[in-house]
Amino acid sequence: MRRSFLAILGACAGLSVSSLPAFAEEANSAYVQSENKVVAEMKSPRSLFLLRCSGCHQASGGGSLGGGVPQFQGYLGPMANDPEGRVYIAHVPGVVSARLNDGQLVDVLNYLIDEWGEDTQGDRPPHFTVEELQALKSVPVNNIVEYRRAVVARLAEQGHPVADYPWP
Repeated sequence: MRRSFLAILGACAGLSVSSLPAFAEEANSAYVQSENKVVAEMKSPRSLFLLRCSGCHQASGGGSLGGGVPQFQGYLGPMANDPEGRVYIAHVPGVVSARLNDGQLVDVLNYLIDEWGEDTQGDRPPHFTVEELQALKSVPVNNIVEYRRAVVARLAEQGHPVADYPWP
């Protein structure tokens, strides 16, 4: 009887040990999938905006009038729908210094359009492409504040809402 018990115990131990590789592989696969989701979320346009832009523009896109940072809602649409406005957007100091590659910048800009780009008629500007962003960045803009003032003045003359901008 003792030998039977030991034989059964040995067989069970063998089964348990033989199933360990499958269990470990399944657990590792679940971990890798979970880690991939986290990494993907960290690289998402929303996360890149939160990490690189929300310090000035706030997570809500509300900006900071005192800091000279315009809000997005109600104002981004007309700016991004205008050819010179798109040049301005490509030269915004925070865009230029964001330490993102052009593909990531395009993803973030398109996230902004999707979140806050609606104009007063409910229309959204077209999404940026990498090729367009590269072309826009190649347009010389010597003084970003003066350039923005000129774009905003023209948009205001056309009846578009424009964000406050306290810089002289």
